[in-house]
Amino acid sequence: MSKKRQEGRPLVRTYALTHPPGLHIPARATEGWDQLAHAVRGVMSIDTPAGRWVIPPRRAVWIPSGTRHSILVNGRVTMRSLFFRDTLTRRRMPRQCVAVDVVPLVRELILEANRIGALYNETPREARLARVLLDQLEVLPALPLRLPLPDDPRARAAADHIAAAPGRSTAIGDAAREAGLTRRTLERLFARETKMTLGNWRKQARLIQSLQLLAEGAPVTEVALEVGYSSASAFIAAFKAALGYTPSRYFDRADDRT
Repeated sequence: MSKKRQEGRPLVRTYALTHPPGLHIPARATEGWDQLAHAVRGVMSIDTPAGRWVIPPRRAVWIPSGTRHSILVNGRVTMRSLFFRDTLTRRRMPRQCVAVDVVPLVRELILEANRIGALYNETPREARLARVLLDQLEVLPALPLRLPLPDDPRARAAADHIAAAPGRSTAIGDAAREAGLTRRTLERLFARETKMTLGNWRKQARLIQSLQLLAEGAPVTEVALEVGYSSASAFIAAFKAALGYTPSRYFDRADDRT
């Protein structure tokens, strides 16, 4: 390593590893660095105080500095993540987590940064790459891959109960009884704390679980039944309405070079 790189401070650090199925990275917060958590293959689940995020291939979640989060690997995951010094991003990027669609140009920029290893301000080409990355990240479309979690302990217990098996027809009623609440009270708590109706929250939980199951290689028909649909065709239609692609097409889009 050159003396300049030894003395310089990187604008961007990189993280490039392939993780085995089922790996759990315990909760932590990265101070001073905003993270773009991105998997070019596989699906990862990220839990934060604000909610749960499930990130399929070709997508990423922006995690601001200081946000406590844990990561669960669903299936085999090839990660190519970036850490931006927050003094570079604070005025340009969100200060809350957001899932984004990683378009081909941004994916290639992420791969190039990972190939270099770290981007330093002292190296003009690397400084330009860091700033082009930020220019592109600012305009990426956000995605509905978040499952918001309530703060109220009773509602949170009900949310955990529903999320464990969102396809079960009695999930909401069972969760209300388990939490010692009437369904109407539970509805009010969810509307207040998640800004979603309880029915829509369960629908989102079904989508999140289906992404995890598909990432682990489960057949579409099996996934459809597991998350509570009467047929594969009904599930495929709901999946496409939410994410714009059928399940097979959604994951096939990740089969480019990494």
